[in-house]
Amino acid sequence: MSKSAVLVVVALALAMLVVRCTTPAASLRFRIIVEVGTPSGTKTGSSVMELVLKRPFLIPMPGAGGGDRGGGFQLFGEAPFVELGDRVLFTKYHAKSYQHQLDSAVLDGLKLFARRRAAPDRNDEAIFRELNQIKWKGEVAPSYYPAFAAFADLQDPKSQTEILPDAVQASLGDGYTINRITVHVVGADARPTTSLAERFPVLANERGLLSLAPR
Repeated sequence: MSKSAVLVVVALALAMLVVRCTTPAASLRFRIIVEVGTPSGTKTGSSVMELVLKRPFLIPMPGAGGGDRGGGFQLFGEAPFVELGDRVLFTKYHAKSYQHQLDSAVLDGLKLFARRRAAPDRNDEAIFRELNQIKWKGEVAPSYYPAFAAFADLQDPKSQTEILPDAVQASLGDGYTINRITVHVVGADARPTTSLAERFPVLANERGLLSLAPR
């Protein structure tokens, strides 16, 4: 085989490796709905988001640890917010010094780990297919609720007050509670929500705070 032919084969192999490592194994689009109890009744906010199942690397990256092998889940889209009249309660992607993030709430709503235990012979791709087929709707356990945020100035991400789930009433006042959070699989044709970017573009541009651009 000529040198040029070898280079072509190597280039094709590398291209296939890159495609294999960067193409998700599966994905789910779902609507996440947050219901907040207020003195004047229940207020709701929702958003269509996407959960992506990433492939493990064929060749582990340098270093030690599970992260070097790839895989896992990644969440994209806008986290839901709830308008409470004179203020807005936002769901956060991540929170400092808090064990459950938004992706944990989504995985609990999908009951993914319970499904793994119930059928250990099925992989996550098969579970994603099943959830898509039955258009699963599940409730997030309160112990997996994510953190929330309110902003003194909706044009300034640094004016954020972080609110943990068990401190909603202490932060917002008597009568305010997180009543329920549900996750409803809606299918791949559903369009991700863009209301956060339209209403609060400055906040939406803070990557990873309230949103991650659709993949």
